[in-house]
Amino acid sequence: MNFRLTLIFVFVLALIGGYFFFVELQKQPERAAPALWFYNTDDDAFSSISIKHRGKSTTFVKDKEGSWHFDTVEGTPVDINRWGGITLLLRGPQSRRLLLENPEPKDLGRFGLERPPTEINVGTVDGAKFAIFIGDKTPDEVSHYVRMEGLPQVFLIDASWGDVLSRLVTEPPIPPTPTPEGG
Repeated sequence: MNFRLTLIFVFVLALIGGYFFFVELQKQPERAAPALWFYNTDDDAFSSISIKHRGKSTTFVKDKEGSWHFDTVEGTPVDINRWGGITLLLRGPQSRRLLLENPEPKDLGRFGLERPPTEINVGTVDGAKFAIFIGDKTPDEVSHYVRMEGLPQVFLIDASWGDVLSRLVTEPPIPPTPTPEGG
């Protein structure tokens, strides 16, 4: 092989190697956008949770020991196996995205938020209350349209979040009935 051709070949390889080292390898990786929270609160602050779903409703109340009951503190305790992470879910879901900052009234109807099928009212130990409205699912059924009372924004939240909470009305966490022993 020709010495001059070899020298040109080495020079071209050095240029390509230098480009990758100084340009491609030095690029900063793209940073993912931080998670957007629909809201965020402390689950120990909850004192009551009322859920209305398609005309039916259920209320849960926490007693002084931190146990949850149906309707009143003296009511039937919830099945802890079914209740397990409900307050954790309610402390605040991450949003898939903020859909609309200031929706028009027609938009609320389009997303099922004019008369939402699911409404969650949460009371806290300090007497504060807030309401969450869960509208229709998105066409791909991956998310729900949601908003909070008093705030105009419409968010997209994972559909499983709304499904689990509405199931507290359709399939309440009633403790299993003990089976009598013997016979």
